[in-house]
Amino acid sequence: APGFTFHFPGQPPLDAEAFPHLVDSFYGAFPDLCHKIEFQLAEGDFVAVRLNAVGTGSYPYECINVLA
Repeated sequence: APGFTFHFPGQPPLDAEAFPHLVDSFYGAFPDLCHKIEFQLAEGDFVAVRLNAVGTGSYPYECINVLA
């Protein structure tokens, strides 16, 4: 969508071009990643999503110690 922006704690906002790279890196670090949408809210052009993601870390990802 035009103007798409993804916000993730500890990361700069991502546009539609950068977002797939984040997704690829998550699935690289967490090969069995599963996520469930817990809540979704939309108003006008804004959408907020709360999701629960669970996976087994295969190597350290950014500032998250997935092997601890």
